[in-house]
Amino acid sequence: MYTTQKTVRIIIPDDEEKEKQVEYSPEEIDKLVSFIMKMTTLYDLRDDDWTEANKEVIKNFFYYVSNMTLTVCFDEHNLLCSLNYPECIFDDLMFFYRDPGEIFQVDTFHDKIHFGTVDYKVEGSILRHIELFYLPIFLKQESWPDTIRTDIFSKMHTYLARLTDQHYRMYGLCILYIPTEADDIDIDVGSRDKELIKRLDSVVVYWTRQIRLSLQDLEQGSTNEMICPVEEYEFWKYRYENLSLIVFQTNLPSLKKICFLLNAVQSSYVKQFTSLSEEIDANLAEAKSNIEYLQIIVRPCEDLRLLKDPSDIPNKLEPILHTFRFIWINSEYYNTREKVSGLFWMLSNQIIQQCIDFIDFSIVFKEKKIRSGIKMFEKCIDCCMRYIKTYVKVIQLLYKALATV
Repeated sequence: MYTTQKTVRIIIPDDEEKEKQVEYSPEEIDKLVSFIMKMTTLYDLRDDDWTEANKEVIKNFFYYVSNMTLTVCFDEHNLLCSLNYPECIFDDLMFFYRDPGEIFQVDTFHDKIHFGTVDYKVEGSILRHIELFYLPIFLKQESWPDTIRTDIFSKMHTYLARLTDQHYRMYGLCILYIPTEADDIDIDVGSRDKELIKRLDSVVVYWTRQIRLSLQDLEQGSTNEMICPVEEYEFWKYRYENLSLIVFQTNLPSLKKICFLLNAVQSSYVKQFTSLSEEIDANLAEAKSNIEYLQIIVRPCEDLRLLKDPSDIPNKLEPILHTFRFIWINSEYYNTREKVSGLFWMLSNQIIQQCIDFIDFSIVFKEKKIRSGIKMFEKCIDCCMRYIKTYVKVIQLLYKALATV
């Protein structure tokens, strides 16, 4: 049987011999190497792919502080460990890098090491790679001329803001890109830096647009798109989680520092951004209230969904309809005709769908069991008629209750 033999290619910078080697005990260096091996997650990576040659490359990453980066990937069938970015074409790659001058210790390794992956999820891979690897280097670069530095920083912030938005929007999340450029800058110093203020203004403008679009997207999940009452509950739960995520981000120290800095120069853009907080809080309060009321219909509606025979459905309906009545009377946000009608519409839709699932046309057209087919259809019709009667009964009770208020 033919087997493909794997080889290891090693890329090591030539100037290592000139640098003083960090001293580790044999136990320490073996432990650090094992950390890298355990953290590496490549597709089809197996234990026997790790050879002594691989481990020597990893050791050189630890021994020489000038080796900022370690990458691990497959070059076709061959495992490639490199102290530079590989030139080969790869399906996925694991990268590790250190802060400048960082000497790793066994006890603190996991707190100090930076790592990430590059794979088929292009947006996320690029985002992590730039944020974790390139951005910290750019921010500490002081040798560039001011005009070039300003231009690169401005375009970098714009690019990362859009890339962050694009990547997380696919997961239904509103994640803000928060520059760290202002974290260590004194307010008085930062407020006098016009180029910094201009860059931060552009980021805040993007935040404002991003949050407004997110709020609009959350509104898109209208009642007419819900199939059953449980989905209405799940929608408001999803909405609450997204709004809470936005609120969490707006309370982060880095974001507050940017807003405080822009407020110091009376930026009109930051005022527009902070004014969104009232709208977010109002939407959050609505979502929280709706979750509290709608959660009481989840169990009975799920129990209803488990019923296979339409003749069993009507007996479960009256308690559900009375629950709708309770929500209509007590909820601050479901006390309109439109809102409560949506709940009834979704329940009707669920009942119809369960009747559709019950109907088996093969009984009539394939097995030719006409009488059995008629009984099957009569069960569905009777279920719907009894639902209508129960609905009318509950509505009449509701109107009587409202008349006595």
